[in-house]
Amino acid sequence: MHEDEVYWAYTLTPESDDLVAELYRSQRMSADYQKLAAQQKLSLDEQTCLANEESEASRIQKLLRQALVTALQEGTGAFRGVKHELSAQGKPLADVLREYFEKVVPGLYEHLEMGSIPLKGARRRNC
Repeated sequence: MHEDEVYWAYTLTPESDDLVAELYRSQRMSADYQKLAAQQKLSLDEQTCLANEESEASRIQKLLRQALVTALQEGTGAFRGVKHELSAQGKPLADVLREYFEKVVPGLYEHLEMGSIPLKGARRRNC
């Protein structure tokens, strides 16, 4: 039933959970200040707080993104009951996933080689 499904499992850390909570809190705070700003009821101090909160949300979002990318890089794939552990060792996430897909796609599409043709000139892309 799920024989041809490709899985990628990864673990989030408590730090990631904390970053999600902080980002949500910061975004809610910014939204509250923005409502006041739309009603032109924002004092000078509150304008400063809004700018600081938006900056903080951006900083947290970058940290969260990096934490998620790291978690994904350290993940494990599973296909047809076989576990595929790929060593990230500083590789970009795209390279880790490409390596995994290169292992499992031929199993999904056993006759892919027969239907594929090489591209020439401007139509060829290096992905």
